[in-house]
Amino acid sequence: MDSILPVDSPGQPMLIAVGRKLYTLMEADARMVASIDGASVVEEVTALLIKLVNELTALQHKHGALAVYCVYQDGEEGELIHELLPPFKSLLHNQQRFSYPPLLNQSPREFFVELTDHYLFAALHEMLYKSLMMENQFRVTHLEGAVRHLDDESAELQRQCNALRQEEIIEEIEEIMLSASSLDDGSHIHK
Repeated sequence: MDSILPVDSPGQPMLIAVGRKLYTLMEADARMVASIDGASVVEEVTALLIKLVNELTALQHKHGALAVYCVYQDGEEGELIHELLPPFKSLLHNQQRFSYPPLLNQSPREFFVELTDHYLFAALHEMLYKSLMMENQFRVTHLEGAVRHLDDESAELQRQCNALRQEEIIEEIEEIMLSASSLDDGSHIHK
């Protein structure tokens, strides 16, 4: 985990594990501050998101402003780290000037806070859905392997059953031939 977290992050990171498997792997880590069960189906994502936001809010009330990083699996790119808070940090040094600034109905600060809420909501949703999709893909791959294994085992058992049946048929034919030959031998003796 240390190799994933950014080097320039101030202070000791606090970790929230989402999902039992991840928590089991990290439960001995002193930086672990919370654990939330992951989603198994799409319908659970909203409840999971609410729990996660509540944990982040509690941490923010206790420790002040947070830098939030999310580490998750993306099927296309593997393990990703995404900085969620502070938002739009990459645009900070962007010096684009527009002739006409945007017209806002709120103060820039209020607008930024509301935009950050929407951004965080959308970013967390994206990550939770991608993680759920990856988990489901792992499950499908595992089940396909299990079905393939069962098919192979079934074919082997069918082959063994056919071989045993063939042996039984051969034994029956041998018995019939021995009986027929003993009848033929017996009929020559009586004449």
